[in-house]
Amino acid sequence: MLTWIINNLGHILTSATIVVAFATWYSTQRKAAKSEIISYTTSLLSQTKTVSHMAEADFLVNSMINKKEKINHESISLETEKAIFLMLNYYEYLCSLVELGVIDRNTLLHLRGGLMKRTYLLCGPYIIQYRKVQNRDEIYRKLQTFSEAVDY
Repeated sequence: MLTWIINNLGHILTSATIVVAFATWYSTQRKAAKSEIISYTTSLLSQTKTVSHMAEADFLVNSMINKKEKINHESISLETEKAIFLMLNYYEYLCSLVELGVIDRNTLLHLRGGLMKRTYLLCGPYIIQYRKVQNRDEIYRKLQTFSEAVDY
């Protein structure tokens, strides 16, 4: 056995080098992919500040949260309803992207998770009414599930 190892030492070392090189390459590729996903996530989240109608909707919903306003399905203004739908649809879209692995869940949690949860809590009764009116129980379900997982 020792003779075989000595006779094949060059091949053994070459094989070991190839395995180490592959493992290093693979690890580097995974880190790069993760970095790209985090970068894309932050870019997508910054759109709420750079796209004017998103920024306006974000501001309106945030001010409602800060004022602890209640949303009433019957008496909501058209402008407020548009802003709420825009933000809820945006948040549902982000949750779908998390499920698909397109954006990073932890980055979304840290940068927007608390606000997403507060938005869902603000709009929860409205969403329930909307689901009944539309007869579609799945509306904003991904946002609901995501919000329930946020602990801050």
